[in-house]
Amino acid sequence: MRKKNGWRKGLFKENSVCVVCGKPLGRVGKLCDLCAVKLYITSIITGKPIKEVVSKYDLDYKAFTLKIQTMKKEGSFANLFFKAVEIIKQDYMGR
Repeated sequence: MRKKNGWRKGLFKENSVCVVCGKPLGRVGKLCDLCAVKLYITSIITGKPIKEVVSKYDLDYKAFTLKIQTMKKEGSFANLFFKAVEIIKQDYMGR
């Protein structure tokens, strides 16, 4: 059986990458955890609603907030928060 053109090009585990940084995810999704926290911090700093920041990357608002809530419950949010703050500092202070 021959493969069809465009076969398995959707959201599948083996070809999913983060839409913000381009890092391979290894799971079905569009966003890595660190970029999710960075977008969350960006919305806080700029004062823009989360919906507006998330829609820029063609992400679902409900899925994004669920991801943030899940990370807060697991306890990984705090570590990623400090990592993201350091990365944002380097990006803006280095320029």
